Amino acid sequence: MNMERSMLKGRNLSNEYWVEAVECSLYVINKSPTKSVNKVREEAWSGMSCSVSHLRLFGYVAYTHVPKELRGKLDDKSEKQIFASYSEQ
Repeated sequence: MNMERSMLKGRNLSNEYWVEAVECSLYVINKSPTKSVNKVREEAWSGMSCSVSHLRLFGYVAYTHVPKELRGKLDDKSEKQIFASYSEQ
């Protein structure tokens, strides 16, 4: 829980985001190398190489696209969000 606590406190987020912090930290840990198998955990488990180029910092500002059907002519095309976790897809 030290990693999750650091992630929350480092971005001044409340404890209500603890689930997202745990999910994000586990995702990052699985993409990190380990001495026990001398590989990245995900590669050792699945047998396929993985990329880390998509990793982003927990708690930073992100913008999500608002589809054309859900906005008016003068409405914003994106909404400000907080990056909290990675998609399972």
